[in-house]
Amino acid sequence: MASSSFASLSNFHPCWLSVLNPIKDYVAFEKPFFVYWEKEIGLQCCTFINPEGNAFEIQLNEPLLAERKFPAGGNLFHFRVFNWDWTEINYPIPKQQTRFPKPLRSVKFFTCFCVDFPLEQGSIIFDDAFSHFWGPIFDSSNPDMYQKVEMVDPVGKNYEVFIEGSYTGMIFARHGLEKMVNNYDLREDHVLRLNFIGDRKFLFRIFSLTGNEVIYSLDLIKDEPTINEEDGLERDFYYKTTKNLTDYDVHSSSLYLDSEFASKALVKNRKNHELRNRNGGSWSCTVRWAKKRTHECFLSGGWKKFCAANGFQAVDVITFGVDINRSNIINVRKD
Repeated sequence: MASSSFASLSNFHPCWLSVLNPIKDYVAFEKPFFVYWEKEIGLQCCTFINPEGNAFEIQLNEPLLAERKFPAGGNLFHFRVFNWDWTEINYPIPKQQTRFPKPLRSVKFFTCFCVDFPLEQGSIIFDDAFSHFWGPIFDSSNPDMYQKVEMVDPVGKNYEVFIEGSYTGMIFARHGLEKMVNNYDLREDHVLRLNFIGDRKFLFRIFSLTGNEVIYSLDLIKDEPTINEEDGLERDFYYKTTKNLTDYDVHSSSLYLDSEFASKALVKNRKNHELRNRNGGSWSCTVRWAKKRTHECFLSGGWKKFCAANGFQAVDVITFGVDINRSNIINVRKD
């Protein structure tokens, strides 16, 4: 499995469609938007920016959150505006330069999106934006034609799902979802967060309607070849350090990395990394650098989740490794 597929998991920035009515003083967002962002945005000021760099701020409050409405900060969202025929509007050029980066104008704006996963219905319907931009690569002219796609979860488990189209252009998936429901023991409706990476392949994550992510068990991975020295294991551990985990290490939200290892293997002040296990499963994490000491750093956001998912315990001996190019991938193996 290509490592670039797992790298994309750290860039799940879903897109949502909302109807913009010029006679109203608010925009109503879809429910999945709040499933994903509610814990992050809270009652804060959010900034929306269009492809030309125009930005405006929105203040949230309790009544509007309950109704999923924004009345026209700390959170930055990119937005694009389309007519009903999916023609993008011409954006005005800002009169003065803003402090926000100008987003890229690309059809891949719609590679990430959320869909409802209702158990009773037993199928998922891709939204209109996805059908518009990516539908042509799936032959939806024949509603009786099934096409196989691959869906991959964060620890590398693959599912074959068959999608089909309708004469109206709608794309939906029905066959193959039962295995996902059983493996993750889903007992109520959920939301799928999908990232389309081309070649009929999707990366996905599953959330409850309250925004809690399911647990992806490594026990689900069967008959997957493990990486050995012939497959380039030693190249992945060109720079390496070994650590004996303590009880504090496995329950803490951060882990101290040896400064000598960090000075050789990591790029100073690079924040975003991946932790990758022997099976190719990948978890995004951040590295927190000490401000005063040159190469003092800690594995921070993502370490605790990685540790729990891989079943690490106190007294386990763990080796961390980085390739000769000092990529952002930190390989981890249990010795």
